[in-house]
Amino acid sequence: MTPDEADRIVAELNIIFPSKKLIVEEVLRWEENLAPYSYESAKSAIRAVEMNSKYWPSWAEFRQVIDPIERRRQIESNQLALQSGAEEPCTREENLAFIAEIRKKMELNKRKIIE
Repeated sequence: MTPDEADRIVAELNIIFPSKKLIVEEVLRWEENLAPYSYESAKSAIRAVEMNSKYWPSWAEFRQVIDPIERRRQIESNQLALQSGAEEPCTREENLAFIAEIRKKMELNKRKIIE
């Protein structure tokens, strides 16, 4: 999520809970916390919070709402990508081979650093 989108989320929360007096540091912290999430997930979380809370939520309370929404959105996005003909995910064996290759490269790099 962009900082502008995060500001919109904070502004919407402030409309819903007008008694909360925000300070700059709080807004910046909310922007930072919201950054890894999608704007759509945050909008959905706001709707849920609005229907179930009387007061401005703490970040921990908001995260309890947004995390499952974001996970569901990511799963749906992955399923749509698979249905649209995107690459199939790696098999367990392919993943293990890839990890073994990375470990081998790391070991070689470690040896070069020591020498």
